[in-house]
Amino acid sequence: MIDRSSSKNHRPALDLYYQHNLSNGQTLVLNAVGTYNYTNNTRLYRESREGIVLTDINNLVTGKKYSFIGEGIYEKTFGVNRLGAGLRHTQAFSDNTYTNGTTYTTEMGQAETFMYAEFKGKVENPIYVIAPS
Repeated sequence: MIDRSSSKNHRPALDLYYQHNLSNGQTLVLNAVGTYNYTNNTRLYRESREGIVLTDINNLVTGKKYSFIGEGIYEKTFGVNRLGAGLRHTQAFSDNTYTNGTTYTTEMGQAETFMYAEFKGKVENPIYVIAPS
């Protein structure tokens, strides 16, 4: 097996972060991250017996991946307690090309958006309500 790859991997990324401290213990955070990955690999696999070539495979694989992650977070402190809420979106695309006599291309796209809330702290004398099922 001969690996003819020259380790062509490019992975630039850009991360933008912004935080603004508001009055009354409030904070707003915005974060955006974009990435791009490029790979290029060439491999030759040859198998022979007594001078007769049994297998001769020459593979070329190139791939591109793109991603974006964006997030916004709001936090409010109440003494020793903190309440936070956020919105997050992720988006990714990937395409790979495989060449070995015939060219095959694969593509993938994925996206996800969700909201969340978080409470951190201590509650004195909590009240529990149990709902019947």
